[in-house]
Amino acid sequence: DSIDARNLQVRHYYGMDTVDYLGIWDIALGRITGWPYFRIHADRLWNLVAQYIFNRRTLVTKRRSEILAEVVGIVEQGADGVSAMSLLSNRYGHRWAGHPDWEPLNNGVEFHLDMLVDSGELRKIGHRYTPTGLALKALEETQEQERRHKANLRLQGALAALTLVAAAAAAVQANLIK
Repeated sequence: DSIDARNLQVRHYYGMDTVDYLGIWDIALGRITGWPYFRIHADRLWNLVAQYIFNRRTLVTKRRSEILAEVVGIVEQGADGVSAMSLLSNRYGHRWAGHPDWEPLNNGVEFHLDMLVDSGELRKIGHRYTPTGLALKALEETQEQERRHKANLRLQGALAALTLVAAAAAAVQANLIK
């Protein structure tokens, strides 16, 4: 029995990473140049820098209505429920778990989710939360309030502009502006 040098497969476990070689020449080239290991170290450095930049961000717990909207959105996409951790992963990606303030943030989101359960807008099954009919009603009411608020802001802007035009017209009529 002999080993075929072209079909030799070697997997080198390098820390938490792996380097796969196919053939004796691939092994020799990889070990001599060190290219696979350089790539691993570059990826690790990139991840460290990206995590450092992410850790400088302040992670905030969103408003109650925003959390409810996120839960409904995730469940509408086909999930059978949402946990606090999956909600944070959906919002921030996987890096949130490496953030120095991840525990208070997770506890805050869990607290908000539990309050939504107490108000009847969510139902808790194990560690997962699912929306109820009250959640949809509350979201519709919040959206309606926001729509009315924006309409009021537009109306106030139009009234302010109209007031300025009327004041300018009065000043012209009183010969204050020539």
